[in-house]
Amino acid sequence: MPLTNQTFEYLPGIDPTIPDSELDTIKAQLLSQIPSEVSTASTTASLHPSLSRYTYTPQFSELISTEHKRIASGQPRTGGIDPERYSTLEAPVPPTEEAWKSTLQQAYASYTHLSIRNTNLALLEEHGRNAWLIANAGLEVELGVLERELVAAQAAARAVEQERLATREEVAGEFEVLEQGWRQGVGRALETEIAGEEIRRQILEVKRGGRG
Repeated sequence: MPLTNQTFEYLPGIDPTIPDSELDTIKAQLLSQIPSEVSTASTTASLHPSLSRYTYTPQFSELISTEHKRIASGQPRTGGIDPERYSTLEAPVPPTEEAWKSTLQQAYASYTHLSIRNTNLALLEEHGRNAWLIANAGLEVELGVLERELVAAQAAARAVEQERLATREEVAGEFEVLEQGWRQGVGRALETEIAGEEIRRQILEVKRGGRG
């Protein structure tokens, strides 16, 4: 929402067009009345009260700051999960102690991951069917509740519709009487207007006869 209402320098088609020289003079006078600290934005002491006097500096973690620097420098993304640790391992070349230690660590990580997956699959095979049936039973209960609510809502809608039809039938005669009265009133108004025009015509004829 703007702080001030929108205004126009002139109304096209109503006010005359202001020459460019006069418009520049007016703008210069307006700018001369604005404090220098506001125009240069060196301080917020003279700003409008609706403007915020506080500044916000975001604080990021070291990890996020590092990622921002990487994106700004255009470097490719590195790190994350290495899928090669779960692939088939081969004997290190050359077969040094440090190389074998690294290979064994990777083999242990792969074995742990595959063991956990095997355990989860075994649990799924043993208990997955029952868990699925229990979940379906819960959904069936919720579906039954919703169906009962739907039936109740439909019954309420039918009751309202029947009440509306009964009320309309009860007042049908009154509507007919009111409509007839309205038609009679309109007819009388037209008859009165016609009679008035007839009297006006007779008056004009009498005036014309008197002049003759």
